[in-house]
Amino acid sequence: MPGLLSGNPFPYGMPIDPKRKMVEDPDNPGSFMTEQTITIQADIGEGPMFYNIPTVINGEKVSDRTAYAFFINGMNPHVGVFKSEPEALESAQMRTKMIDKIRQPGLLK
Repeated sequence: MPGLLSGNPFPYGMPIDPKRKMVEDPDNPGSFMTEQTITIQADIGEGPMFYNIPTVINGEKVSDRTAYAFFINGMNPHVGVFKSEPEALESAQMRTKMIDKIRQPGLLK
């Protein structure tokens, strides 16, 4: 299980918003998503860490470069911060599974 840092309340990072708007995946027409992330390494004041950051911002899929720029400028909050890349990647996979579970038909009212 990924190591939890003080900023991660769950093994999969920050809380998941079950009511986040679904958007069509531009890379896979006919497929929809509520969140997609990339894992980056950055030092924003606490030493180099690995961050899972969203690439769907305000209901729109953006490039990795744009997501990174927004993150560095404080306009795209991370969904998890980790000491190692393997922990971040494992957490991202757990997050995807949790989102799939939350978004199953009949679970949202």
